[in-house]
Amino acid sequence: MVTHIFNSLLENYDQSDYRKSQQAGIILTIILTAYIFLTASLIYYYYINYKPIVVYAVSASMSLHLLYLYLLKMGFLETVSQATLITNLAMLWTAIFFQSGPVIHRIDTLFIIFGALALTPLIDRRRGYYILAYYVVNIIILGGFLIMLSSTGELSAKSSVSIFADALTGFLFSGAISFLIYTINLRMHERDAEKEKELINKKEELEATNEELTASMEELEATSEELYASMDQMEDSNHALEEEKERLLVTIRSLSEGVITTDTNNNILLMNPVAEKLTGNDQRKAAGQPLERILHLKDINSGNTRHCTNIFQGKKEGALREKGILSSENSNMEYIVEFSSDPIRNNNGDITGSVIIFRDITDEEFIEKEMKKIQQLESLGLLAGGIAHDFNNILTSVLGNVNLAGLSTISNYDKEQCLQDAESGLLQARELTKQLLTFSKGGMPIKKTTSIKNIIEESVKFILRGSNIICRQQYDDNLWNGIADKSQISQVIQNLIINAKQAMPDGGKIDITVENLSVEKNNDLLITEGNYILIRLSDNGSGIDKNILPDIFNPYFTTKERGHGLGLSVVYSIITKHNGYIFVESEIGEGTLFSIYLPATIKDIKPETIVTTSAFTGGKKILFMDDDEEIRKLAVKMIELLNCEAVTVPDSESAVSIFTQEFDKGAPFDIVILDVTIPGGPGGEETIKELIHIDPGITAIVSSGYSNNHVMSDYKEYGFSAVISKPYKFEELVNTISSLFSN
Repeated sequence: MVTHIFNSLLENYDQSDYRKSQQAGIILTIILTAYIFLTASLIYYYYINYKPIVVYAVSASMSLHLLYLYLLKMGFLETVSQATLITNLAMLWTAIFFQSGPVIHRIDTLFIIFGALALTPLIDRRRGYYILAYYVVNIIILGGFLIMLSSTGELSAKSSVSIFADALTGFLFSGAISFLIYTINLRMHERDAEKEKELINKKEELEATNEELTASMEELEATSEELYASMDQMEDSNHALEEEKERLLVTIRSLSEGVITTDTNNNILLMNPVAEKLTGNDQRKAAGQPLERILHLKDINSGNTRHCTNIFQGKKEGALREKGILSSENSNMEYIVEFSSDPIRNNNGDITGSVIIFRDITDEEFIEKEMKKIQQLESLGLLAGGIAHDFNNILTSVLGNVNLAGLSTISNYDKEQCLQDAESGLLQARELTKQLLTFSKGGMPIKKTTSIKNIIEESVKFILRGSNIICRQQYDDNLWNGIADKSQISQVIQNLIINAKQAMPDGGKIDITVENLSVEKNNDLLITEGNYILIRLSDNGSGIDKNILPDIFNPYFTTKERGHGLGLSVVYSIITKHNGYIFVESEIGEGTLFSIYLPATIKDIKPETIVTTSAFTGGKKILFMDDDEEIRKLAVKMIELLNCEAVTVPDSESAVSIFTQEFDKGAPFDIVILDVTIPGGPGGEETIKELIHIDPGITAIVSSGYSNNHVMSDYKEYGFSAVISKPYKFEELVNTISSLFSN
């Protein structure tokens, strides 16, 4: 029963807080003990020794203690502790002051006060000054009580002092006990505080650990959910990837091009049916094989084997397709293919392999070649018509003048004039022939160190004489010389000036600037490193349409009503054969600019020695080889006019035979003139080798009607001393022979 009452009154106090629950138990015990004492006092003073004032006081005190019980139950421990102590001390002092009877009996109540004060540390453990205050207040009250008794005569002064001294001794003894209890409680409180702090720290650590564990669990759950989601997504992606892969394989198999994919080691991973057909290999056999073993490519021009690693290594992505010849392994078939290669990259941009695509264009190439043949035949017909027209005009002039010169009715002066006009016509025919040769596979330049400035100035003066065109020329100081064929470069300048002149029928301006230029490697123009003379020739004529600008250097192409379309194609051919470059820029209504890069040299020009006919005394023995009988007859006439002995032969065998005979007799030939081309037999190149073997000190001149042979441009390397191109005039033959002996 008592335990149940205690537990119900102390249910709001945490039993784990031992000190606090202990203090609450002590206070509850004091309140209940006081309540029992008050109940006994109420019975005594109400029923036995009735005193109304005491009854009222006891009743009020009992009511306060009931209030204290309620407040204690509600948790107001500190307030109830102080109030209970003060109330009970007040009750005791009230009993001492107002109790009737002997003084000594009233003084005995002090022992209860001493005991109550000694227990104050159990009520308030930490605040020592509160305990001291209780003692001081009670000692003052005791002093007041003794003074009151002395003043009423109930107690003498000496007795009062003696009682005060004894009481003070009691107070000191009670205080010592109280201090001891306080010290013990304080140490226990500090130790409990440390333990409590440790417990709090451990609690906080546990709570933090718990929070971390909770967060980790939540994170783990979230990660698990993400993982499951990723797995689902990966499964969907794999499914989509498989579908995409299948679609891609179906697409690749249905392509008309051959497709091969490789890994980073250039080993084959996949081939489509077209690739299988063209290479002659099965996908199952080719898988894992090096690309070179399956894809057999040859160069389309040379026929040399092209190694796949060299073809595709270092190629830019999206590069233009190349052409080659693909050999099939099983059928021994060869296909002309167009092929390209691109790297395969992953999401990070790393190369994981390559894809090679090639297409059979054999039929397309055949059709294209046939179309070109048809176009060339059509163009050749137009060209032949234009040339026939020009030659007929020239032949009409020559034939007419020759016929007139043969008439006996005209004077010698008129005959001479007719022959000069006929010669002029023949020279025009020679220039036309030179253009045809330059346009053809021949026309190799006979290059010498030449003044480009002189060529340009002479060409401009010749073409623009009497025209309404103004030409402004600007040259670098110390301009380099060119390595060029003078007549061919002159033809280039003349053709360009004629084009500019025709673009400005109402007159205009031509600007020519010439400068030295050193070109370095890896330049923007993609031309070979070296020294060049840069010639810029511009006009302010009608300009060229951008749509036809790429075709202006093509053979047979012309926009003129009269012309055979050789002008600019000859220009391009000459510049190319000089290892030079030509570029064109034009805008309709703005004019045209030609830029020519011609190889240059810092060497000086060797002065030419020109020997006239009268200066050459003759007396030389000359061997002349040519397959044409009429040319041999003409050669005899010219050579004899030079007061020289002429021996003519039609072929190489005759030339070697007679040369050997005369050499063995001790009467060798002074000069040998050999034609480069002899139909059906060895020409000048083969003949000179045999003659040099007979006479290493031979003096020889090479001659030809066209200069497609390398001997004409590099004659000295083959043992010749000079060169002369057909047709040639008597003066040109004289100068060529004379120059050999003047040196």
